[in-house]
Amino acid sequence: MQTINLYLHKKSIIPVLHAKQGDVGRKFQVEFADGIPDGVAFSAWYYGTSGEGNYTAIGDRSAFAVSGNTVTVELITQMLTNPGTGKLCLIMTAEGLQLASWNIPYEVEHVPGMDSDPAALYYTAFSEVAAKAAGSAARAEAAAAKFDILNIFPVGYIYMSVSAVSPAVLFGGTWERIEGAFLLSASNKHPAGETGGEESHTLTVSETPFYAADNETEGLGLTDSATFENRVIVSSPGASAHNNMPPYLAVYMWKRVA
Repeated sequence: MQTINLYLHKKSIIPVLHAKQGDVGRKFQVEFADGIPDGVAFSAWYYGTSGEGNYTAIGDRSAFAVSGNTVTVELITQMLTNPGTGKLCLIMTAEGLQLASWNIPYEVEHVPGMDSDPAALYYTAFSEVAAKAAGSAARAEAAAAKFDILNIFPVGYIYMSVSAVSPAVLFGGTWERIEGAFLLSASNKHPAGETGGEESHTLTVSETPFYAADNETEGLGLTDSATFENRVIVSSPGASAHNNMPPYLAVYMWKRVA
């Protein structure tokens, strides 16, 4: 990218800006050694073998990008239709008043075949597509600059991963680690936020099925021993707990709390 050094308060030696026919997206940089005042705006006026005009934007994006003491200027495609020379007047304004202007000579190099009718049609169509694509990219970049991933995980949301890295490190925000618990879909019986359950369970007497021989049903609350087939044995629950967990995949879980 060609760079031109300019001054606000004294004359500058300005080199010729070079471009080619059909050089879509051609840009150059201007460095101001004495800085760029706050609140200024840029525009350009050009005249040459391809015609004349003025512009501040290309498509739906600005033709000027200011960063520190540097402004990047994109040439409008109408300047690059025909080979030859011309001048681009870079204008700096503030609150509608012109602060300074610089006449920058430019030269458009001939590209063989670019003057043919098919090439002209292709160049025009390609320029339009390129401008739209660049505009879409600029909009995407602007949207990305405003994007905040925490909007995807507002307070109360659950984040899960097989990585132990906390979402507070990845995204920011305040998160509470969830350990040793499954997630249950909330219902009227189990409202959101309720906790409970156990990893293993020891059966109580009331939870144990009774088995009895046909002649041992008396006193057990069994009114009709004839309903039992074969032999039934009385037993009491053991003291060992049994596993109460379905097949699982262990993951790290956090709940955003702030």
